[in-house]
Amino acid sequence: MWILDSRSGKLRQGPRPLVACDQAAVGLVNDKIYVFGGIDDMNKRYYEGIHAQVFDLKTQTWHVGPNLSVKLACLNRSVVTPSLGRKIYVRGTDRDVTIYDIKDGKCDKIIPADDFSSGDMCVVDNVIYMYYHNVGLMWYESKEKQWSVVHGLEFNGFFNSIAIAEYNGKLAFLCAMIDLYGSSKVAIRGRVEWSHRLLSDIPSNYNLKHFTICTDY
Repeated sequence: MWILDSRSGKLRQGPRPLVACDQAAVGLVNDKIYVFGGIDDMNKRYYEGIHAQVFDLKTQTWHVGPNLSVKLACLNRSVVTPSLGRKIYVRGTDRDVTIYDIKDGKCDKIIPADDFSSGDMCVVDNVIYMYYHNVGLMWYESKEKQWSVVHGLEFNGFFNSIAIAEYNGKLAFLCAMIDLYGSSKVAIRGRVEWSHRLLSDIPSNYNLKHFTICTDY
């Protein structure tokens, strides 16, 4: 585990986890970091012992977390918001979104929209958003269990790879800021506040995995 101080830019090595794992999900809930799923980093197979481990930011110590109710071997995205029952939402290689309950380890699933290559996801004001490369930004209606398009968005240029995050109640792309409005019971629209290419020399085959917003300065 490595810890980066965003103010000073210094990187230091943190306490060693209980087990070494690869392709696991990482989610932050209050003052604890949850690491779960993945495969044994040594044997490259699903780890049969500890499925979840928790790092306490206050005590700087690791302890065992609630074991998952299902096997989650390969995970590549994760997002968490306390306003959604303190559950961690995870993207897996099977494209499904798994919901991990930190209280008892129970896992539920959300099925993405059919036939679309989905990218990153995040939660803004209790609504799940996911960017689909072939369609655009979509939001999930939990009661009807269906995905709908966020209308009204126009970007400057084409993005080969997308990562999104929540920022002060708005949705931030790496190269754009979106103001969302409407009702999750009816329809949601978006307005691009700004959209611009931040870096000039980016290879065409880049793959943007994730980014984090730091506002505590």
